[in-house]
Amino acid sequence: MATSMGLDDLLHAQDVHCALLPTYLRAPHGQGARGRIPITGAHRIATGLLLADRLGSALAVIPKDRALDLGAMQQEFGRQFHVLGRIDASRVGSGLAAAAGSTPTPAGIELFVDQSLVLLSYVYLETADPNRLARLDGDSFRSLFYGAWCGRITRKPD
Repeated sequence: MATSMGLDDLLHAQDVHCALLPTYLRAPHGQGARGRIPITGAHRIATGLLLADRLGSALAVIPKDRALDLGAMQQEFGRQFHVLGRIDASRVGSGLAAAAGSTPTPAGIELFVDQSLVLLSYVYLETADPNRLARLDGDSFRSLFYGAWCGRITRKPD
């Protein structure tokens, strides 16, 4: 039986240091939508997609402003995935832990990361709290996803 592990637990277990920051900042009076402005661009926010094919389950970690390119996944890795859905933010930690081998999983989840995230100097991860993001420096992000498949697996959304 797989142990449930939150994102905070996973980061701590991997000795990855991050800063928890608000998703939005207050805009000066009269500016921004409803007085809030995003703390960062969506291209720096990593989000998870649960995938499946005949070989099993997988987790794709992609920038929030991009769409998974299933054709690129097939060309890059020879897999014909279909998307099961976005990973609920509260479950991303357990998915990453399972993929990283930190917790047993009968599904044998494989992990795929979009190359654009690996090249950034810092990345934000979604957390269970929609009002908070975990900010990791690029080295910590790459360390967290060490051993994952990496490639150009996204495209601009239609």
